Amino acid sequence: MDSDLSDPVRLGRMLQATGLFDPTWYREHYPDVDQVGRGAGRGTGLDPLTHFLRYGLLLGRRPGPGFEPDFYASDYPDVPQSGLVPLQHYLLYGAAEGRFPTAAAAARHRGLVRVQQLQALLWGGLAASAEAELSALLNDPEAAQEVRLAAGVLLATWAAFTERPALARRILESQESLPAALARSARRLIPLAMLYQEDGRREAAARALEEIRPEEQDSHRVLALANLDEGQARLDRINGIYSALDLATLALRDPDQPLSLANLAAPAGPAPDRGKVSVILPAFQAEAQIGTALAGLQAQSHENLEILVVDDASTDGTADLVADLAAQDPRIVLLRQRRNGGAYAARNLGLARASGDFITTHDADDWSHSQKIALQVAELTGAPEVMGVITHWSRVRPDLAITTNWRLSAQLTQWSHSSFLFRRAVAERLGGWDAVRVSGDTDYIWRVQAAYGAQAVRRILPAVPLAFAADAAGSLTRASLTHVRSTYGGLRHYYREICRYWLARAPGGLSPEQQAAKWAMLPAAILPGQDGSDRVALLLRGDCCDPDVLARMSDLARATAPERVALSHRPDPGFTDRQFGYAMEFPAAFFEVLQQENVILACPEEAVQAQARRDL
Repeated sequence: MDSDLSDPVRLGRMLQATGLFDPTWYREHYPDVDQVGRGAGRGTGLDPLTHFLRYGLLLGRRPGPGFEPDFYASDYPDVPQSGLVPLQHYLLYGAAEGRFPTAAAAARHRGLVRVQQLQALLWGGLAASAEAELSALLNDPEAAQEVRLAAGVLLATWAAFTERPALARRILESQESLPAALARSARRLIPLAMLYQEDGRREAAARALEEIRPEEQDSHRVLALANLDEGQARLDRINGIYSALDLATLALRDPDQPLSLANLAAPAGPAPDRGKVSVILPAFQAEAQIGTALAGLQAQSHENLEILVVDDASTDGTADLVADLAAQDPRIVLLRQRRNGGAYAARNLGLARASGDFITTHDADDWSHSQKIALQVAELTGAPEVMGVITHWSRVRPDLAITTNWRLSAQLTQWSHSSFLFRRAVAERLGGWDAVRVSGDTDYIWRVQAAYGAQAVRRILPAVPLAFAADAAGSLTRASLTHVRSTYGGLRHYYREICRYWLARAPGGLSPEQQAAKWAMLPAAILPGQDGSDRVALLLRGDCCDPDVLARMSDLARATAPERVALSHRPDPGFTDRQFGYAMEFPAAFFEVLQQENVILACPEEAVQAQARRDL
């Protein structure tokens, strides 16, 4: 960018390049531009851009609807101090710094940020106040229309999750009155179509999907439309996504059997051998599903594989089934855990035996597209700076009907943590996974990004389901304590925040002492075989985002020592000075309290028996 915009010619070029100058708008709002003749009290007779550069800029006029000099100067006090005209400052510095050129743009951005914060509050324990604020935004005629749409979609998602589907439909239907660009957006119409479909209103679902703006008619819409088809027609619809990218299309393994996850194939020719890939597949009581997972892996176009199936002390026929398949395919190796230790402990056993140039994982109830691993390896070998690659999946019912994961959404593909394929050097530097019950994938990916940089992890083909995951109500993502919702408040939230804290302090990897300190902070229920039950002298409940509450917790914990104290995060709607990432973030003082020797986390709170309780 030019460092000096005092030259009118340079400024004119910049205005035209950015589109901030609108000659028609300028002429309409400043009629003196078009007055014929010259002289005192008469018009200049200049074209709009020349008029603006010669007179309008110094008079504080707007170049078009996209920039407001008065707002920009008042909202950013350093602008008048710079000695630059507001527009010059914006072009030189403000745009690159993310500053807002108009009051409406600022209000829209702040409103959307607030909706994101309300999402964290809604799922994180402050549902009543968050729902009320979202309703107010939805019904506020003065709010930016984009903000009203975002608030309504989030409210509908919450209503559907809390088993109020009729309310969810009404909210999304009410947004039909928004401007067409928003009313016809996929983020409104795909969830509405999914609700109609669940209610048996197929024609209404089809109409909603047809209304989506042409520029938003992507693979998510295709997957939603596929739900309205059956059998081969459903498969044909989904195949449009793959054929558009010259990927192998889906077919039935057995044409005489109905469409199902277990009857799926994607025939593809062999891919170039770019190195050996070790696939670690933990399995527990997986006799009914693991054949589907292994069939997908055996059919991979990247054939140089070792498939390390780690049986986690199953009592059904899982190990026998895998042993039979291993006798037929030497790439399959059966490993056994003596005691059930959870999927991440099983992965670590597989990692210790892995001999591949690349390592990835796989769940026992998933099916992978035949070119998934080849695409990931090609991405890695073509970009030396990338250390790991993630693909996307869709959750499906047995007949391959797409679901919206754990909550209503317009996104019918999600990035799959368990698809992470990484270089052997990563494991040699960072070791294995935390042997926890849930969220160990997230921590491992964060560790790679902390050690190698955010760009070292790449997600590819976000709109293409390169795997399908069985949408099982009994999985850990659905169980109450370990539900995905607990990433906002509960077991996963505590774990993620503890991981975030330690990654900030040791991005290159934890020392043994730091790892032990991290482990001591974890809620017991995150560990396999633990339910969080415990006995303590004192249970402290309060908003662990509030420094004042944390200071009182710290004092009370010290006063109670050596007897043990348990903390439980209870968000307070009256405390508003929060930090937000994906969810509510705990300040450093929270982790300092946790490092006191007599302090533990109460999770779930009801499993902890306390001699006394204090609400702070």
